[in-house]
Amino acid sequence: MNITIRKAAEKDSEQIWSLMKELAVFEKYINSFAITAEIVKESGFRKDPPDFYCIVAQCDEKIAGILVYYFLPFTAQNRPAIYMKELYVAEDFRGQRIGEKLMDELKEEAIKKNCGQIKWTVAPWNEGGRNFYERLGAIENQEWLNYEWNLKTNGENSSKMKPITIIKVTIADLYELQRIGRETFQETFADSNSEENMKSYLEEGFSIKKLTAELQNENSEFYFARIDNEVVGYLKINFGESQTELKDSTSLEIERIYVSKEFHGKSVGQLLYDKAIEAARQKGSEYVWLGVWEENLRAIRFYEKNGFAAFDAHIFKLGDDQQTDIMMKLKLD
Repeated sequence: MNITIRKAAEKDSEQIWSLMKELAVFEKYINSFAITAEIVKESGFRKDPPDFYCIVAQCDEKIAGILVYYFLPFTAQNRPAIYMKELYVAEDFRGQRIGEKLMDELKEEAIKKNCGQIKWTVAPWNEGGRNFYERLGAIENQEWLNYEWNLKTNGENSSKMKPITIIKVTIADLYELQRIGRETFQETFADSNSEENMKSYLEEGFSIKKLTAELQNENSEFYFARIDNEVVGYLKINFGESQTELKDSTSLEIERIYVSKEFHGKSVGQLLYDKAIEAARQKGSEYVWLGVWEENLRAIRFYEKNGFAAFDAHIFKLGDDQQTDIMMKLKLD
């Protein structure tokens, strides 16, 4: 694989924007992501001076990775510094040391401009990113805390709960599905499972390849719960041969209902559940079933409240840990 590291050009704007959007999904700020390809073009290549600079890794005609940065001209050391805003490598190109090559190019740029430092931030949960930077010799700054002041426009300060909408997920929502899937699974089970087992399941169970196949499966459906433009939970249902266990033509399986922890207790899960029951009735199902981890007492109480009763158990494997799921069933009138 031949990788070229170079300064970005205006013709790269569309691909740079696409990778910025993927990063926004990965780092969980896609709901506030307001950048367009036109903004990238105007702000990075047509303004003088530009609002940002960008280094790209190119493989054939495809941009495989981006590093976005800008200069801090005034520092206490009386030397400029560089602030690295974004570093991202597309999933298909990982493992080729592209991130390291982009960082090396940035370091050369900093030396040429007589910069005293290169600064950036990393999400505390991004252990892979932290390990990568430390491997390159970067040091965590423990002397300063990051603060921000989010300024809201008129009308955004209302404390009233906004309407929850349930919409069917399409292939265009792939990366958002991966984000909410990984985020809610981590929130639900991280405290009860080893880091190694969680990492393995999150990588395999929510890979782009696996989610693409599930979205294209005509016997499975996903639904998002949205508040404004923010996805706060999701539902997955299976029927026919796509059910994970019973394979009964008269049944529908609720495989997943997950809600972001911030929105627990706000009826999001109930609305997703109601959507599953609506789908089961539309398909003429005689009963609905599901499996829930025996230690997930919150979920068990939720389903019991909605009329489900336990009828069996099965083994669910999370990494090298075999766990027992209680199988529950609801007969439809």
